[in-house]
Amino acid sequence: MTAEQAAKLHACLNAMPGGRWEVWTSNSFRRITATIAGRHQPDGGVLHANKQRDGHPDLSMSENELRALCVLRNTVAEILDRVE
Repeated sequence: MTAEQAAKLHACLNAMPGGRWEVWTSNSFRRITATIAGRHQPDGGVLHANKQRDGHPDLSMSENELRALCVLRNTVAEILDRVE
């Protein structure tokens, strides 16, 4: 891993909700919830679907959090490509 890749990963992790993430599902409703220090955070507090005031569907993460999630995924892929 390069220093630049490590910096990207740290920046992404700092930009997103902390804790250990888990996918929760019930009634066909999937969401991501965090656990911090053994305590569950709000149900779907990391990511869940919602509806905007005008009725269109959306995701609960901010634009910066969604971008960080994409950079995180892409950087992990770059690292694995270099290792393999």
